[in-house]
Amino acid sequence: MAEKTHLGRDVYVALAAVGWADGKMEADEADAIVRAALEEGLELEEIKEIEEATKNPIDLGVIDRKNLSKEDRLYVYGVAGWIARLDGVITGMGMYPDLMARIWAMHEKGDAAGVRDAYAAFLLMRNVAQQIPGADLYLLKKRGIFKTTASRTGGAAAWKVKANDLSADEAAEVDYRFAALAPYLR
Repeated sequence: MAEKTHLGRDVYVALAAVGWADGKMEADEADAIVRAALEEGLELEEIKEIEEATKNPIDLGVIDRKNLSKEDRLYVYGVAGWIARLDGVITGMGMYPDLMARIWAMHEKGDAAGVRDAYAAFLLMRNVAQQIPGADLYLLKKRGIFKTTASRTGGAAAWKVKANDLSADEAAEVDYRFAALAPYLR
């Protein structure tokens, strides 16, 4: 069984900087970052520093990436994609930080065939996500990131919750394509 990765203070401070990138930190964004750090089991002093980073704007440019491992940076990148999606910016890689890390590792080892195969499976997944509205949310729920596939619409002044349920055929198609990624996921 794989050993659990420990994410440190710098990962959560970097996530706070990502949260501030649009000029504001929503309360739910701040809460999610601090809660995740608490669940990771960080020390109280580190939690205080992370809370401070969620209360006062921190610029992405001041983050010292030397303190972040390659895996930490890829994790921050992946979660940044989710944060951007919540802020209304869509990215196709946010659901797959582990896949992107694996592709990068294969690239560094010179495994061109592995990179090609993994990226081809990823592109098929992105195609289905474009063809089936709600496919990305379905995968985020399937991967245990979200509890539901509901999303908010209408802007902060008039939030409405929209269900994004897939039909049985749509879910089967997404599952079929997602299965091709299984060898590359953690």
